[in-house]
Amino acid sequence: LMNNNFRVSASTRFLNETIPSLNKSDILVLNGGNYKNYTNQEVNLIVQFVNQGGSIFVLGEHDNVWNMSIFQNKLLENFNMSINHDLVVDNTSYYTYEFWISFNSSNFNLKNITFFSAATMNLSSGPEPIAITSSNSNPSDAIVGAKCEYGEGRIICVTDTQFLWNGDNGTGRTFGIGINIGNNSNFILKIFEWLANKSLPSQKIQVLPEYSLFTANNFSLNLSTNGIYNITANITGGSINPNQVINAANWTTWDITVNKDGYVRFMFNNSNESKTIVVYFFKPYNPSRSILFSEVNFSRRVDQSISGLYNFSKYLRDHNFSVFASKMELNASNFDAVCISNPLQNISNSQISNLLTSNRLLVLGESYTVQDFQLNSSIWNPINSLLLNFGINLTHYLICDNIFNYTDDLIKPTIQGIIPEIEFTAYQSSVVNPTNLNLKIFASGKNSSWGEYYSSLGDWLDPQPLSFDPGDITRTPFIVYNSSVMAIGDTDVITNERGDAPLFFYLEHWLKTGIPYPNIELTPSKESILADNTSTITFTSKIIYDSYGNELDNGTLIKVTTDLGTIITPDEDPSTPGIQISIKDRFLKFSIQAGVVPGIANISAYNFSLKVIGLTSVKFLQKSHPTPEIIPTLMIIVSTLEESVIFSNIILILVTVSIGATLIILLIEKKLTEKKAIIQSEEEIEKSKLKSKKRRRKSKFVRKKL
Repeated sequence: LMNNNFRVSASTRFLNETIPSLNKSDILVLNGGNYKNYTNQEVNLIVQFVNQGGSIFVLGEHDNVWNMSIFQNKLLENFNMSINHDLVVDNTSYYTYEFWISFNSSNFNLKNITFFSAATMNLSSGPEPIAITSSNSNPSDAIVGAKCEYGEGRIICVTDTQFLWNGDNGTGRTFGIGINIGNNSNFILKIFEWLANKSLPSQKIQVLPEYSLFTANNFSLNLSTNGIYNITANITGGSINPNQVINAANWTTWDITVNKDGYVRFMFNNSNESKTIVVYFFKPYNPSRSILFSEVNFSRRVDQSISGLYNFSKYLRDHNFSVFASKMELNASNFDAVCISNPLQNISNSQISNLLTSNRLLVLGESYTVQDFQLNSSIWNPINSLLLNFGINLTHYLICDNIFNYTDDLIKPTIQGIIPEIEFTAYQSSVVNPTNLNLKIFASGKNSSWGEYYSSLGDWLDPQPLSFDPGDITRTPFIVYNSSVMAIGDTDVITNERGDAPLFFYLEHWLKTGIPYPNIELTPSKESILADNTSTITFTSKIIYDSYGNELDNGTLIKVTTDLGTIITPDEDPSTPGIQISIKDRFLKFSIQAGVVPGIANISAYNFSLKVIGLTSVKFLQKSHPTPEIIPTLMIIVSTLEESVIFSNIILILVTVSIGATLIILLIEKKLTEKKAIIQSEEEIEKSKLKSKKRRRKSKFVRKKL
């Protein structure tokens, strides 16, 4: 459809929220539902949408699992149609199974349309068949598709969804189903051509530059036509001159004045073709910055009210940005910032070179962008060809909240650090891996699981199973940034209708300043202090301003935190969690007393409601005694020979150590005492031997004399 100039978007909102945002020229596709039927309010809104000029394409099924077969009947009965709970078979079909049926559509002048298990339809007055099976089928000549006009709108219903699958074409396989079989691709284009009430192909008109959205008060548009047309122009929310040009050819210029948000439309009376551009009225103050939403490479479009990008672009308009969007490649250096969201087609080297000329680049990706949307391995990673220039790898690892329930894809990541109040929701986010040291983590799935998970089929992929890293925010980052680039691993965080507006503020501030939050500059009184449970340090801010540049009043409370030491400045609001300190004499001032644990203390000061944040750090040093100073060292080695006893290895070491005002002399004797004791013992033995010898001699002399 996109290749044939249809603008395509998806919505997961309830129909009573989606339908009011549609234009009369839109086509609403209603797939088969599970579990829950249409409400009466939803049916009434759909019927009213068609009656006022909208079109619907209704898809049904033959099987009645979860009431899929009869689900659409509550709606279809309003248009005199219904779907039966049955199955058409054809024994003469040349396909593998008898319920793979092939037929022709005389209404659309097409042959060989193939359905995979279709149900029959009942029609009363009004609708006419567009798909009828052959006489060989059972039941024969069964109606499996129909169309009708209702009020100013149109309806088509078919009873098979598989003919729209992105199936294979049977090459190398025993079967093949889907949009590439037979004439199925032409059949679906004929359906949307009829619902859109125009002939394809179009694009005979060119607006240069071909914006799909821009901000202005007064501007001129140059429009070129390939041929001669009668052109009628109008604008909702302003005036346009001229409003009609007869027999226009080549270039024509229109002067446009805008006084509120609206659309500029050019209708070509003799071609059933039109061109629509969204225009944002810019408020009287002058815009200070510009941003381009690039819609090249099948990136998500901005000009649809069910898109979160539409809401984000309006937010930026209201915060002093000129906003432009274009599906043409424009010179990125002409804009202060460029946003590209989930491109599904490879970005060429020349496009990358152009995007890198932007002052700031906001890139939103998806896990399926890099993994399971494009299964062709040669183009599986279209966004990383851009991000790797900044040292960012958007992986196909998914983040989810619970390792025990990996289908719980919703995560509520928080800003890295110690500010838990700032939360926003992501859905099936990719892990964004910063490989460059100058990149910072802005948001991460704290206490989350991550791993390879094929979200479309629910199968595991090797080699990385889902793993759980509680509290390790470095393992699951999903927003990383520096002053030049910000990469977000989930487009739904702002691009779908559930997009979190709280994130808009931080993106806006990053686009303006290169950091994602207004900074409270905190200056410590010292670079470091001892972790001695006594030392203190004082932090003082500069004048604090909010995001609009207004100085915060004296008395404004700011919450202060630290992950080491204790804040000793009194809490001025005990009823509120945390330590609240007020601004006094235009500045914030508070003190922290060190504990006994050394390390880096991370200190924050912030006011969540005012969205002002300050982060700083200080060193707590290990407490220790000074190293003893050895002044002189004298070593004496004594070796002597005394009475055949060798004294060796006797070492005397005199060490003079100075501690305070006291001198201590240490005398170390090794083996000396032991050696002396041995000598004394040997001398006494010799003396005893001499006495004994003398006694023996005297005794012998006495005996001899006798």
